[in-house]
Amino acid sequence: MRAHWVELLGRYLQTRQSLIGLLLIMDARHPLKELDRRMLEFFRVAGRPVHILLSKADKLSRQEQNKVLAEVKRELADYPSVSVQMFSSLKKTGVDVVEQVVKGWFDALPPQDDGMAEL
Repeated sequence: MRAHWVELLGRYLQTRQSLIGLLLIMDARHPLKELDRRMLEFFRVAGRPVHILLSKADKLSRQEQNKVLAEVKRELADYPSVSVQMFSSLKKTGVDVVEQVVKGWFDALPPQDDGMAEL
């Protein structure tokens, strides 16, 4: 059953044209699980950017956060379109960064002709 859903999700992520990027949320205490890696591969094939939120950063010390962030960045060195940050919804840490990343994705889209220019 799980393999079916992974395959279905992979196909969706690779072919859905309206997806301009992927926000991948991982627990900072347990990053880069098997499903996370598969999602990264699906998006690498699709050529779309991925931004990883290492959530629950508030549960780690500053030193642990720096260590986890460095380890994840090192493991993702072969993924040029992947960025990563620490995030805490509880303390609102990193909200401004993720907003800028998503805004950048939208700003990079080519303008669409919505027919309003003629009015």
